[in-house]
Amino acid sequence: MKRTKAIKPQRKIFIVSLSLALLILLASGVWALTGGTNWNNVTDKINEGLNTLTESNLVIKTDKTRLAANGLSQTKITAQYPKAIGDITAEVTAGSGTIQKQNQVESAAIFTYTSGTVPGSVEITFKANTITERLYLELHDPTAPTAPQILSPTAGSSTNILKPEIIGTGPANTRIIISNNGQPNTSTTTDSKGAFKVRLERALTDGEQTLTAVSINDLDIGSPNSNSVTISVKTEPLTYDRNNIRVSPSPVVANQSFGIFIPVSLNTEKVQIEFQDTTYELTDFNGSSIYSKTLPAPLNPGSYSANLLLIDAADGVTRFDGAIQITVVDHN
Repeated sequence: MKRTKAIKPQRKIFIVSLSLALLILLASGVWALTGGTNWNNVTDKINEGLNTLTESNLVIKTDKTRLAANGLSQTKITAQYPKAIGDITAEVTAGSGTIQKQNQVESAAIFTYTSGTVPGSVEITFKANTITERLYLELHDPTAPTAPQILSPTAGSSTNILKPEIIGTGPANTRIIISNNGQPNTSTTTDSKGAFKVRLERALTDGEQTLTAVSINDLDIGSPNSNSVTISVKTEPLTYDRNNIRVSPSPVVANQSFGIFIPVSLNTEKVQIEFQDTTYELTDFNGSSIYSKTLPAPLNPGSYSANLLLIDAADGVTRFDGAIQITVVDHN
């Protein structure tokens, strides 16, 4: 939030300095009359006077100082006084637009300003009793930015990656919103040369997916849609390497902890294991698609099985019942 003061700094300094001089002059008189016996009281009076002087203005804060002159852009404005005060009002005293009070709680009031359609400066005057403050905003021509272009992937291509990388161009240093099938998916920003490269934040699902993008400038005005890119997503089935599952120690000792290590396919995002009526989430510590976890061993020796759940980036679950066999021996 940005803060705007109404009274010019030079004028405020003059007013405070003059008032301080009067207070010191009054203090000197009291000092002379009391023979110096009540200096602490005089100091308290000076501090009280200074506090009054420094708390004489409304504090105005706004979310934005630049808006589009489209009759739609809005900003929230808060007017606050350091102590209890009467009703706080606001009106547009120069420029276009409207301001509406939302509510006031004790000494703080919240307003919503809606832009006009005439570019230029806007002056908003706030009043509380005899106190006046002004806030200045700027309305700018609501010209939409140019549309971005998606360069990769190309239309008609296919992928087995649920979060593919998107490469494109757009206006320099501008926010880009990428959508798939009309739903916003990922936000990024172009660099100083207008290029962007980002991996989708939300996974796609199998089938045809249509990607588009828009540019959003600093006035929150969006561009037309970019070129439309339709791709085919077909993922490989989630699998695990049964022959290379490892437990440590082997065999597992009853009533002790043991580690389990499970290699899975690269398109696996999460791995869970169901063992002894409990579900455990495994972790890929090294980014090698080998998921591991330390588990509690059963209390009694014997042969046990565990179910394996592999989850892809779109939260699709592939279940393998009885996938893992664990031999447990007595600890003696």
